[in-house]
Amino acid sequence: MVSISVLLGFQNSFAQNLTPLGDTASQIELLGQVNVSNLIKSEGEIQSIQVPFYAKNSGSFSVAQSFRAADQPSRGIHAITPESNEQRKSLFPEVSTGFEGLGEIESGLFIPPDVQIAAGPNHFFEMVNSQGKIWTKDGTPVTDFSLASFFAFIEEDPFDPKIFFDTQSDRWFAAVTTFSNNVRIAVSATNDPTGNWFIYNISYGEVFPDQPRIGASNDKFVVSTNDFDDIGFIGAHFFVLDKNQMITGLTITNVSEFGPFPTRFSIKPVQSLGSTSPLYMVSIDDVIDNTVTLWTLTGFAGPGTTIQTLDLSILTTFFPPQATQAGTANLIDTGDNRILDARWFQDKLWFALNDACIPSGDTLVRSCVHLVQIDTSVPSVTQDFLFGANGFYYFYPAISIDGFGGLGLVYGFSSSTTFPSIAVSGQPAGNPINTLENPITIKDGTDFNPTTRHGDYYGAATDPSSLNKIIVAGQYHKLPSWSTWVAILILSDADSDGDGVLDSIDNCPATPNPDQKNLDMDAIGDACDLENLMLVSTTLSTSHTLVGKLVVPNGILVIIPSGLFITLPSSEGLIVEVGGSVIVVFGGSIIFT
Repeated sequence: MVSISVLLGFQNSFAQNLTPLGDTASQIELLGQVNVSNLIKSEGEIQSIQVPFYAKNSGSFSVAQSFRAADQPSRGIHAITPESNEQRKSLFPEVSTGFEGLGEIESGLFIPPDVQIAAGPNHFFEMVNSQGKIWTKDGTPVTDFSLASFFAFIEEDPFDPKIFFDTQSDRWFAAVTTFSNNVRIAVSATNDPTGNWFIYNISYGEVFPDQPRIGASNDKFVVSTNDFDDIGFIGAHFFVLDKNQMITGLTITNVSEFGPFPTRFSIKPVQSLGSTSPLYMVSIDDVIDNTVTLWTLTGFAGPGTTIQTLDLSILTTFFPPQATQAGTANLIDTGDNRILDARWFQDKLWFALNDACIPSGDTLVRSCVHLVQIDTSVPSVTQDFLFGANGFYYFYPAISIDGFGGLGLVYGFSSSTTFPSIAVSGQPAGNPINTLENPITIKDGTDFNPTTRHGDYYGAATDPSSLNKIIVAGQYHKLPSWSTWVAILILSDADSDGDGVLDSIDNCPATPNPDQKNLDMDAIGDACDLENLMLVSTTLSTSHTLVGKLVVPNGILVIIPSGLFITLPSSEGLIVEVGGSVIVVFGGSIIFT
């Protein structure tokens, strides 16, 4: 267990209500549909495109990188070098055997890759600059294609992809931007990503919308950008769209627009992993900042959208230093302190960013991972800690939350003797706060990054079909270029019967029994324990209407022949109790409930 010092935040008295701008539905156009199965397989045309990194202020960016938290040795970082999967001693997290993701050559020599991964009921979907690929969950490739064809561009190469699967609507959502000042959003028509997708376009006019970030709640979808013109940064800007119109392929008429806000930066919509009407967003706005702004969107998309902002105190964030790597003097650009990833589940909101720290036992400032948890029911900061290692640089964290509340983390790392590689860690549900398990290397790099550009982000997604699994993807380097690696992070035991009780402690792992009743106190729960039932039966010959419950002595099997019924008041339902266990029998078949 890695213990890390903590500074808990507090709720600031500052709060602000925002109202939307005028009607902006005319900026959003439904272009039509694409069918993934009909897309032409990409030929990996050689383009050699390097996307620039857009900072809020280029001058302050340089100053902030030179500052590098040099006066902050007391921030108390403690971590260790990532282990191999064979070296690890704890049971969880566990990492499955991964597989090769998309690479630089097949993606048209785009730099950096901007890795994204999403998981649906039956597929994994990876996006990079500027390529997409779909696999079945056993790692079998289904199809790959250019993002230009997927998002219906004719002569443009989109970049900065984002993608997620929304469990509430059972649909996939994705977005990209282009230098023609358009953001395109794709929404699947079903939960099958190989079928039809609806394509929407948002025109930003003379303004370039950098790094579109997307998130959704039960009824709202948000796309947020940093807007730039020829002079520089204009402000953070976002649209709130009607999710129900999007998933049915309708023209979007319910939409509200906020910003650009010149004092805000990289507002990150949160991906909701459970049911919630409010949609949350988070942002860190300044070069050196000790607050995070929590944005809460309520009401419906359109004029009825209401937004409240609240500042919460966190550990001071700094721009991270560039990272060293083996084999070259070239340094890896580790970005700034913008929030890179955020997830919400059952009133807990986690977010992750790059930061600067001096790890325990070290004397140099390194890039490290900063993780924060907010309880949105209060709201207040409940966890806030940094994660780094002596001699190593950690960068570009991506996170997700499993179905039991555990946190999964993937990130890149390097050192003067280590090529750019990928590692994972996590905080399984029930672990002490402000701690992570020892990290595990999932893919070792074998060559250096010949450019400074890296990232700009990695991907993580909870598998909706196996809630203890988080699919992760990141960038590593091998000859002759960057590549990506996809793996499955398992934070906890499985829950095979879906009753909310892990298999390792479930007394009926194949039969749903959330109450875990066990009348005879053996190792088998009542729901699947047949040992105590004697083969003595009482057969009912007529239908019965009872005032209360039918109670039968333990060991007597009640058989209700087909066509006969026991009717109880609607408030009671159909219940037959056998020695404390509930057994209902129809026509000779036994149904345990």
